[in-house]
Amino acid sequence: MLRDYGPREKGNSRDLHEARYTLESPERVRSILESRTDYLLAGHFNAESYLEFFYPYEVVTFVREPIERIMSSFEYARRKRGYSGNLEDFVSAHGRINLQSQQILPLSTEHLGFIGITDKFEQSINLLNQMYGIRLKTQYSNSNPKRKLRQKYKITDSQRALIQQYNQQDREVYERANMLMAIRKKYLDLDVAPIYGSYIINNGNISGRAYQAWNNQALSLTLSMNGEPVATTLANQFSPLPYKCKQPRKGYIGFEFTIEPDRLNGNKIEIYETFSQQPLMNYGTST
Repeated sequence: MLRDYGPREKGNSRDLHEARYTLESPERVRSILESRTDYLLAGHFNAESYLEFFYPYEVVTFVREPIERIMSSFEYARRKRGYSGNLEDFVSAHGRINLQSQQILPLSTEHLGFIGITDKFEQSINLLNQMYGIRLKTQYSNSNPKRKLRQKYKITDSQRALIQQYNQQDREVYERANMLMAIRKKYLDLDVAPIYGSYIINNGNISGRAYQAWNNQALSLTLSMNGEPVATTLANQFSPLPYKCKQPRKGYIGFEFTIEPDRLNGNKIEIYETFSQQPLMNYGTST
């Protein structure tokens, strides 16, 4: 296993630490990673730092409920780092605003291989094991010694509003992660591999991307309206993910449906993989 927990951490892999932080040599980092065939890379870093070496479905991360994460970081900074400022200054500081969503950029939640929830840690680890055929065990460390496990922070309404104000994107990521976890669990229990991707509705055009991990076949997708299937297509258009990574199916994962715009009004639109009926997530509507 390779480790990168930041420039000041002693637990990093020595050669990777030297290449990235001492020599600041992307070429050396590339050489280290490309010289290995089977490896895990763990740590605290932005997804973009190493994304070019992985398929998006090989990326695993955990997110935490935003208010609990901020309060935990605030207490840790006061306990371990000697921070003496107030909560407002801490929350609004550059580098702490929407930290979780910033760290997974440029990936979206729907393209991450796995996104777990720290307040559902045991369920998340079980699901991770189920998805990847591994046997990780739950372990708790680096917790606040003055607090019980899963004990929530007591804060005022004004403090809650303050944290929400600066972490709306993190809130959206957290909520989507919970929805994805429920979908993944449902279909894995049916022995159906996860579908990755999403779609957007723009007037009468519905477009997106869809694929499965380690599957080079184009997925068949069905468009339904109010629960009734109305069209089927293949996710085989050239539409690579808009960031530097290993591209599933070499970028041929796009799809498109076209319907009359007035048929969208008041109707429930869904897209799912035709055979398993596993749904794709709607990433929004634009006009």
